[in-house]
Amino acid sequence: MIGSNYTAPLPQLNSGKGPKDILDVASGSGIWVIEIAQEFPQSQVVGIDLSMPGFLGQNIPENASFIVADVTKYFPFEDASFDVVQMRIVPSINERTLIYQEIHRVLRPGGIIQLVELSPPVSRKGIRPPALDEIDQAVARGGHVHKKDENEPLLDGDGRPAYWSIASQIAPAIHGAPSMWTNVHEKKIGVPIGVWASDEVGQEAGRIMKRQTIELYNGFRPNLIDVGGMAEDKVDEIIAKLTDELEDGQKWQLETLYDFIWAVKA
Repeated sequence: MIGSNYTAPLPQLNSGKGPKDILDVASGSGIWVIEIAQEFPQSQVVGIDLSMPGFLGQNIPENASFIVADVTKYFPFEDASFDVVQMRIVPSINERTLIYQEIHRVLRPGGIIQLVELSPPVSRKGIRPPALDEIDQAVARGGHVHKKDENEPLLDGDGRPAYWSIASQIAPAIHGAPSMWTNVHEKKIGVPIGVWASDEVGQEAGRIMKRQTIELYNGFRPNLIDVGGMAEDKVDEIIAKLTDELEDGQKWQLETLYDFIWAVKA
């Protein structure tokens, strides 16, 4: 919906030559790394995560690479190694103090941090797919809830998680560290899930978001099994059910809100 993989002014870096080195923290599928490497062929783009992307061996740009490492530990890079560091849609990581410190450390002076998170899906028709409610409740039971304050309940009146998204927390965290970050910007963008929008751009965004929503909940899979105590086949059953229900985008008219934050290393 924004027509770009970023909202920060990446092309303006290095006197208009663009970024030289880019890091994607918790790179997941690796798609962002590939697309950014294609957009900035003069850059070296690195993705870091607990495992390699599944598509390795296919056509990967020569300037793209991946490293296996735990992003909740110290990054395996020297100080001031990157012009840009991104962390995109990783609600499974709650404690980020060290991560932000490490991003600050590996950024060059004047480098850019970009953070992207999303809010739980909501329905314009006031009804959500049953499997979506079921998996949200399972996420809450697994203890994976980011509450705004300790007085909030784990579940709301409808039995859904009070707050599993970390989206509302990232901007205050960056604003709250003026010794680390300056020139902080925030942009919120609503994106449809499934095909129900009236325009072609919205429909294509809905198709992409339908896939990403399934990927998001697949990311909760270890938490649901290891912490929530769910059987693997039950988790697979719910996700398969949600995949089927999201096919009827018009019935639910779901959308999610993306929160883009970027700032400059102070």
